[in-house]
Amino acid sequence: MATNELKVSLPCDCGGTVVAGAKDAGGTITCGCGRAVAVPKLSQLRTLAGADAFITNPVEAIRKQQAQGISPAGETCVLCGSLSPVIYKCHAICEWSYAKRTSSDDTGNLIKLLVLPRLWLLASLLSGKEPDESDRRGHDVSISFDLPVCDPCAATAGKITRPSVAKRLMIRVPLYKELLKHYPKLELKVERP
Repeated sequence: MATNELKVSLPCDCGGTVVAGAKDAGGTITCGCGRAVAVPKLSQLRTLAGADAFITNPVEAIRKQQAQGISPAGETCVLCGSLSPVIYKCHAICEWSYAKRTSSDDTGNLIKLLVLPRLWLLASLLSGKEPDESDRRGHDVSISFDLPVCDPCAATAGKITRPSVAKRLMIRVPLYKELLKHYPKLELKVERP
């Protein structure tokens, strides 16, 4: 559940309720009766809504399961449920930082603007200047995960190492489907072991 979709009904002393969203966390909402209703902090609101207190996107949810030794895709083929799948290794770049042009270094910034955003660090090194974090905007978000597909299913599905094919198969795993929905411009690299 995305934080902007978070809606929780909170009781008022008058017997009525108020609806609180993520933007209201830690503040108060005025009930129709005029009383101020205290809104819990965001982590508590998320728990009241039935969500994990600190998981706000699919990357965090995948990492949490991996830390618990759980593969979000399970141990069987995502298509047929075969117990002997090939485990494809997927590496997804979900978001990436980029360089913002400033007037202090025209040559370095020209190089940064001409090179793909993910190569910003390389461009900074080629320009002879140390990377300046104040020039960076956004942040890098990437995740690696397994996609189990048996050989017979792979033969009918297409070349699994092609991102478009792997994305079609990822939709069969709820958490991966959410990942694709949350990051529609996700860049994917898939390796067969």
